[in-house]
Amino acid sequence: MNTDDRKAKKELAVIYAVFIMYFIHNGLNSFMPKYFGEIGISDSQIGVINAVAAIVSSLCQPFWGSLTDRVKYKKYIAMTAAFLSGGVYFLTGLTVKFVPVLIGISFISMVNMNFMPCMNAIALEHITKHRTGRLADFGILRMMGTVGYQTGALAIGLVLSGNLRSLLFVMGADLIAVLMLSFFLPNVEGHQNKGEKVSYFSLFRDRRVVMLMGMIFLAEITQQFNQNFLTKLQGDLGMSNASTGIITFLSVGLELPICFFAYKIYKKFSMWTWLLIAFVVNALRWFAYSQATTSVQFILIGLPGVTIMACFELFPAFYLNEIISDKLKASAQGMLSIFTFGLPKVVGCLAGGFIADNIGLQQVYFYCGIYLIILAAVFIVPCRKMTALDRKFGEQ
Repeated sequence: MNTDDRKAKKELAVIYAVFIMYFIHNGLNSFMPKYFGEIGISDSQIGVINAVAAIVSSLCQPFWGSLTDRVKYKKYIAMTAAFLSGGVYFLTGLTVKFVPVLIGISFISMVNMNFMPCMNAIALEHITKHRTGRLADFGILRMMGTVGYQTGALAIGLVLSGNLRSLLFVMGADLIAVLMLSFFLPNVEGHQNKGEKVSYFSLFRDRRVVMLMGMIFLAEITQQFNQNFLTKLQGDLGMSNASTGIITFLSVGLELPICFFAYKIYKKFSMWTWLLIAFVVNALRWFAYSQATTSVQFILIGLPGVTIMACFELFPAFYLNEIISDKLKASAQGMLSIFTFGLPKVVGCLAGGFIADNIGLQQVYFYCGIYLIILAAVFIVPCRKMTALDRKFGEQ
């Protein structure tokens, strides 16, 4: 093994470590709705916090995406996000009042939303350059993220089993650790740091991108409601923090094998077929959640949730890496983040929170299931057309 190969291997190990540590943060973040409940914030206020945070971060995402493609090294953006959001977690943890919490979480979301799109761009480019195009390795990286997510969810549920008042301090400490690791990330350049500048919004000229983002946005409305209220629902049903941690840990178990074989699985069907599959599978999940009352039921119903991660996050990352030029790869991953975690969160959390205050959290899940079934039926024909368009581009 020559010097360059050894260096690339070490850099890949750093990327693995960053993925694991950052997803520990995401595992901790799954307890945020329950944390809000413990400090006295209502369902509708939770909806407002998440919606405002999503609006702010979505408005800023084009700036972050373009900046990531234009800075000398992409890792500078990841480091900035980890530093700022980690510090503000500590400050936000000092208050239980609605307005300061709203401001703190909104700021964190604004600076932190671009972290994973930036890391995805770094990882995909590094792997393509140094691993002879083996995009399958990206699935293994994402699998490490799942391990981190499980670790964070299980640990915080057990360590803070009595109450979650220290949650934000732990999340801040984790992101400071991510910052320390980020110094050693590979120096993947922003491809627009020299020469021609390409507009972020030129991505919308490709109708495949427009269709992809539209479908993900519509489906993720229900997932963002689930993401931001599920642990709150479990608390309402009398489940302890330890039980919630175990549920979260076990519910993502299928992500490990799916991520390991992600690229091979992705190639089995078109991107558009995978989206339709995810619509139907998650409609059934929402129907099941509307009736669940026990920990075992929540664990079993959570397992098919791997389709959310695969079909709305991982597979689209593969797809965009294939069809988007190098000058816009980071911008494309950032746009995916907007339509996966940003804009849908506004609708899902704000509308879901207010509706839940009137009809109850579990009943909202039933209507989410009906909504996804309707969407699946509406998009069958457009998805066939997009599959044909992909074949056409593939033949050229």
